[in-house]
Amino acid sequence: HPLDVYTNLEQHLDEDTVLVMDGGDYVQWGRSFLKARKPGRFQRLGPLSHLGAAVPYAMAAKLAYPESKVVAFSGDGAFGFYSMEYDTAIRHNINITTVLGNDHTWGIDKTFQVAYYNRAVGTDLRPIRYDKVVEAIGAYTEHVDKPADVGPAVGRALNSGRPALVDVAIRSGASPLADAMIARRTGE
Repeated sequence: HPLDVYTNLEQHLDEDTVLVMDGGDYVQWGRSFLKARKPGRFQRLGPLSHLGAAVPYAMAAKLAYPESKVVAFSGDGAFGFYSMEYDTAIRHNINITTVLGNDHTWGIDKTFQVAYYNRAVGTDLRPIRYDKVVEAIGAYTEHVDKPADVGPAVGRALNSGRPALVDVAIRSGASPLADAMIARRTGE
């Protein structure tokens, strides 16, 4: 479950850690669970931002707070937009860590389509191992299948001294935000 990702990694975050939340449904669980620790240390893409921009936002945060850990959270669909920015992070030694929730789907779109139209069209993604993609660029990566392994993997990524990505296999499911939006529209 996406919430397992956030509950199992929190011990690796301190008050100076900068959290960057992408758009998409997987990230809404983190927005609901993780707390802002200090001003400027909890950033989310606003409603007018581009989906997938968490990686470049995280790079900017690392430049602004070079002594802090910077952790970006993105779903697999969103991550595809800016995944090659890891090349920039590696070339310029901008050590960020992305925790990727990978369910091979445009989650929020699928949730809305099924809720509103009783079917989903064009929402399934190919099962891409983004840890392998980013590893080929030169980053530290891990793939995680079990919730209990998330925390240790994130800890190793943060301590790797390199740009890093932890690709976490998650189960698709509507976030509290998606459920609330559906209820508001349908009256259920």
